[in-house]
Amino acid sequence: MNPAIQGVLTIIVGVGGCISYYYLSNQFLDKVLFPARGPNAGRNINLANIVRPWLFLFPALLALGLYLAYPVVETLRLSLTERLPGGGSAFVGLDNYNQMFAEPKFW
Repeated sequence: MNPAIQGVLTIIVGVGGCISYYYLSNQFLDKVLFPARGPNAGRNINLANIVRPWLFLFPALLALGLYLAYPVVETLRLSLTERLPGGGSAFVGLDNYNQMFAEPKFW
């Protein structure tokens, strides 16, 4: 596929997905979770206004968690293991760090 066409399609799908997410999440919030009708209308409006910013922040927080927090946690986990010849791994604790600090090249 032509890269220009692929770029345009990516933009259309990305922008369309964002608009759809925000529109549908607002509709779900206002019509299903906290409808502004009945005896609790005022309370429901206030609750919807409390939840709405978190709905808008959710995609950004998900992306940050996926692309920033997960690699950090996985790197720390892998630093505490040793690869085995058979393809697995074994937990070695801080042995890797002790070995690293004992190397003169590190210092």
